[in-house]
Amino acid sequence: MRADTLQTTHALDNVVMAEYDIAAGTLVRVRRGEEEIAVAVADDVPFGCLLAIRDIPRGRPVIRAGVRVGIAAAHVRAGQRVDLR
Repeated sequence: MRADTLQTTHALDNVVMAEYDIAAGTLVRVRRGEEEIAVAVADDVPFGCLLAIRDIPRGRPVIRAGVRVGIAAAHVRAGQRVDLR
C-alpha cells in the first residue's frame, strides 16, 4: 500500500476531494488542522471525485469545505467513493 496525504479545509468535513487518481487499496492520510487520520481506500477514486473520510449514515449531509454538498442516499463507509446525484 502506498501512503498519500490529503488535506481537509474544515473540521466538519466528512469527505475530501481526490487531488489525483487514487486506487483501491491505497492508504491515505488525511490532515484536518493538527489531526491526521488514516483511511484505507475501498474504491478507485478518480481525480476530482469525493472520498469519505468517516462513515456517513444514510440521510445525513455530505460536507466538504464546511458546506453541505449533498445527502447520503445510502450508508457510506470511510474509504468509499462518494457520488452525488
